[in-house]
Amino acid sequence: MDDAEQNGEDILSDAEGSDGEESYAEEDEVIDNVLDDEYNDKESIDEHGDDGEGRFSGDARRDEKGKGESGNDDDNDIDEAEKNDHDDLDDDDDDEEEEEDDDVNEDEEEDYDEQVEPKLLTEEGIRSRLSMISRVGPGMEYAFVSLTLKDCALTDISAIRELKYLQYVDVSQNYLTDITPLQSLPNLLALDASMNRLTACNLPTMPYLQRLHLSDNRLKDTTGVAHPLLTVLNLANNRFKSVEGFNTCPMLHLRELNLSNTKLKTLKGVAFPNLKILNVSESRLKSLNGISNCPNLEVLLAVGATIMRLSGFTADMDHLHTIDLSETQVAVISELRRLSYLKHLKSLSLRDSPLSTEADYRVEALVSIPNLVELDQEEYEPEETEEADEIRQSRLSAVGSKENVEDDDA
Repeated sequence: MDDAEQNGEDILSDAEGSDGEESYAEEDEVIDNVLDDEYNDKESIDEHGDDGEGRFSGDARRDEKGKGESGNDDDNDIDEAEKNDHDDLDDDDDDEEEEEDDDVNEDEEEDYDEQVEPKLLTEEGIRSRLSMISRVGPGMEYAFVSLTLKDCALTDISAIRELKYLQYVDVSQNYLTDITPLQSLPNLLALDASMNRLTACNLPTMPYLQRLHLSDNRLKDTTGVAHPLLTVLNLANNRFKSVEGFNTCPMLHLRELNLSNTKLKTLKGVAFPNLKILNVSESRLKSLNGISNCPNLEVLLAVGATIMRLSGFTADMDHLHTIDLSETQVAVISELRRLSYLKHLKSLSLRDSPLSTEADYRVEALVSIPNLVELDQEEYEPEETEEADEIRQSRLSAVGSKENVEDDDA
């Protein structure tokens, strides 16, 4: 977003000639241009790139470290997988001990924060960073609607309260511990407050807010981050353990949600009917129970999460086509059968997981997920597809024969 201010000036020259209100589509384009979100939707789906600043589409990219050896399924693996489902209590106890240590480390980290001189937002500072004129208010008068205050070493933005017509605000890369002055901006459409020192959001319901970036802060809960028209929400690199704060406001329009690099242990609260992309990479999730509450999900990124089990998927998740579970803790090959519900899954990655070293890993994945096109970013060869089809048919025939024998005995 280094060019955000310049983008605003370019947009300003176009906006001055406008006589009417902008359409919804135009507002969405303005949001992309002014705030320069630094992520690309296609890249987030197809490439999982990393932009280095915790932006939505870049949190899950990993350098390819090699391909796993192929491996074989043991008939007793499914019993082991079912047994693992009963280990959650022990895992939770271990997590609590880890979290206590982390909490101590965080307190120490705060003690060693760089000390900065207080710097207040001034009228002069505002004037030089306003951009984009639009018709606003009941009288449709002209006013500036965009303010870019990125990397200004600010500790206080109280002066922003007077700018009630602002729609696009960027206060990223400052030293803010409080953004309550933004409560006075009822027309806000997009806000970037990433890379600050926020421990809480403290925003009331913003009726028009569509994009909210709060990554790289110290949020300990998700109070104040749910707003009814949000389409993009980035909470990466924060300290919360749950997202039950989402329940305070339905987010029916949410399309992209980034919860990567957090202490998240459960998907309770993640229930969005129109969510397309979910990023829970580097979280403390051990399973994906609750993922079915996002029935229209298309892309799931869970790189480096502590996931051991693949439970949670259901047959009505018709749109899910990409799952990245690289560097997770999935180790039992029978866990792949839990993905057999996903008829439209095309791309799966378990690279650098214990499972990726199992014998017949590639063919067993295709046996369980017939429509899979690529595994670990490597497309299947026709010979592999034929082998998987033969194994699948052989197993189905064996099951059918066993049922016939049991019927005869009865």
